[in-house]
Amino acid sequence: MTNHSTLRRLSGCVAATIAVATLSSGLTSSRADEPPIPVVTATAASSSHAVGDTFDVDATIADGRDVASIRFTLVWDPAVLRLVPPAEEGPFMRGDGAVTAFTAADAASGEGLDVGIKRTPDEPGSAVSGASGSATLASFRFEALAEGSSPIRFRNVAVENPFGVTVQVRFRAGRVEVGQRK
Repeated sequence: MTNHSTLRRLSGCVAATIAVATLSSGLTSSRADEPPIPVVTATAASSSHAVGDTFDVDATIADGRDVASIRFTLVWDPAVLRLVPPAEEGPFMRGDGAVTAFTAADAASGEGLDVGIKRTPDEPGSAVSGASGSATLASFRFEALAEGSSPIRFRNVAVENPFGVTVQVRFRAGRVEVGQRK
């Protein structure tokens, strides 16, 4: 038979443990302690170009954490800019020596470029780790075709950790202005 006083002591210990865990989690989950949300941005070295110029636009990530795969469609105004293939993978996903698969192909929608970067196992059956930090995901070369302004936006975005869980990331568009050569 179980002694009632023993049960009361055990339930008191459980309640105290729950109270301490609740207090501790409340102290460690303050917003000031949370890491920043990663941001992917489309940027060109210069936002102003002349008709006929070629220039690079980088998709960069800041504060990335545990990223195992990223997919997006890069879109722009085709009346103002023309993509000059090939797109090139940047160092972020392979920066620690990881093996990656990089794809860049015309978007199925007919607008833009579908881009995918995935870390792959070094050996069959081995685990994949996620990339962390800040660096370039991919670079894209464009030719300025006509005067005007073109946003460079991200659509159909998906970012996952090594377990296939969606990672919260903000995507920020860039803009390129094209004018006449002086």
